[in-house]
Amino acid sequence: MPSPEVVISCVSLGSFNPEAMKEAIQKSQFEHHLDGPGQFRGTILQAKNARTRLDWGRYSLPVLAKGPVPADRMTLGMLLNEGADSLFNGNVLSPGSMMLYREGEELNVRLPPNSNWLSIQLDRLSLAEIGIGFSDSGFRCWDATFGNAVRRQILKNAEVLVSASGQAHRADIRAVNQAINDIEDCVLLTLANLVTAKRVFSSQSSTRSKDRTLQIVRDATNHMDANIEFPITISEICLSLNTNIKTLERAFLHTYGLGPKRVIVNFRVWPSGGIPV
Repeated sequence: MPSPEVVISCVSLGSFNPEAMKEAIQKSQFEHHLDGPGQFRGTILQAKNARTRLDWGRYSLPVLAKGPVPADRMTLGMLLNEGADSLFNGNVLSPGSMMLYREGEELNVRLPPNSNWLSIQLDRLSLAEIGIGFSDSGFRCWDATFGNAVRRQILKNAEVLVSASGQAHRADIRAVNQAINDIEDCVLLTLANLVTAKRVFSSQSSTRSKDRTLQIVRDATNHMDANIEFPITISEICLSLNTNIKTLERAFLHTYGLGPKRVIVNFRVWPSGGIPV
């Protein structure tokens, strides 16, 4: 890019490639796993200027993702798809939902087919200075459809950035900066309006039962990762976690909408992006 204050890159995927997906989403440590057969298509855009960092993506097939959000900023996510619901840490979120995560919050996510998402990483102090402040207990969700006009505006600017990423040194830096700023302004105005209208609810992620459910899933997936080269059964996971099979089943269904056996298959069959035949 001609200016050190503006960085844009776009990765287009013609097949499932979790390593490329991980690298394309800035300052994250997400692991991605495919949740269905078929021809995967994906696009991930990364853009930042002097004050704003954002990622935008779309995936043709359902995807499981897990890992922490960036540790240096809060992360605001928006679901721009028009299709099915998504699952974020056991919360069912419809298209149009907004989610705010505190720094370093760990996520377990299931995105539906044809998902379309945006995330902006925001400095907590900067948010407070413009009158948007939040408590530090868990994350908050805004399960509110913000309207097609807002969605179209965000997607229009995202496409401007995708186009600019392919033009390298010929990119119009002024237009790139404007597109990044327009997305931020649109998101923050929508957020401020929802807060003012009190259309805010807690995800209740800080409750003991939900924390326990997420911990079971995280411990189980960590156990899978640690033993990826060896055969593994549901019984072995239960013994390792000192939990019973029904509790394990409920935890996975609540978090991913899938049973543990299905998640094991996804994590093991496609660890490097391969598609089963």
